[in-house]
Amino acid sequence: MLAVAVALSGCYGLPTTPKPPVDCGFPEGTHFAFIGMASEADLGFPNGDRHVGQWWVSSERLPYSAPLPAGRPIPPPSPKACGVFDDGSMAIGNVPLDWHPPFDAVSS
Repeated sequence: MLAVAVALSGCYGLPTTPKPPVDCGFPEGTHFAFIGMASEADLGFPNGDRHVGQWWVSSERLPYSAPLPAGRPIPPPSPKACGVFDDGSMAIGNVPLDWHPPFDAVSS
């Protein structure tokens, strides 16, 4: 599971598309608190690198949908993040309920 720090800095760009180009598991009609170019480190992900990609972070609490190891409880609903990178890779995870976008980005 990904965790995002409350203090964010260093975002690279403005929103470009309202919906991810791949299936990140966001339900139809999801509203986003942040859409923009950033690295995992910019967004405060632990062990995040400087690999920049397009990120979407929901503004609403969504059910946890990623596979979990056997015996691990399902986390409560929380905002969800999805990053898509130029090499075709992606990262998906939940963020803390008190997460705030790094600047006024998107309200969709």
